[in-house]
Amino acid sequence: MLFEIERISNADEIESLRKNIVAGVEDVCASVRDWPLMKAKMLAIADELPTLNLPFDKDTLNEAQNFLKWIADDHFTFLGFREYRVVEEGGDEVLKPIAESGLGIMRDGGHGMAVRSLKSLAATGLEKSGSVGALILTKTNARSRVHRPGHMDYLSVLGFNEAGNPVVEQRFLGLLDVIGLHDATA
Repeated sequence: MLFEIERISNADEIESLRKNIVAGVEDVCASVRDWPLMKAKMLAIADELPTLNLPFDKDTLNEAQNFLKWIADDHFTFLGFREYRVVEEGGDEVLKPIAESGLGIMRDGGHGMAVRSLKSLAATGLEKSGSVGALILTKTNARSRVHRPGHMDYLSVLGFNEAGNPVVEQRFLGLLDVIGLHDATA
């Protein structure tokens, strides 16, 4: 690594810089350490999709399955994964992280551990499940400290109960290879 830093004499700025460097290196280590597990998790989810009782037609599930397999074929820089359950808490439906399910930057209390109301999600106004397909793909508000400094991509696979209500979310954070995405859609 090469760091080019202009002279800093303020102790608070030096400490802030030190903390940011340490956090960045920790994110790289966590992502690299768990990358094979996150890729395997995505491929397992892709293989499982057609066998689940999801409220989507066969073509939608096949498209989602093919997309997950394509993305796992080195078209996504895996940074984190965690699974969430939809539970009732205080009269509200919330996404609650499942302990020990985190990988990469989402392991051990990393990004996204807070309980979050389903009403606060941007996709909540969409059809009952909060999605128009089997997957949700969007950007996060947080910037990556790994690979490139852009906003991270948020890829979510929802699981549903027999009534068609979402009960689980499997969330991946990473960076989509937009060059590869352009090639795949051409």
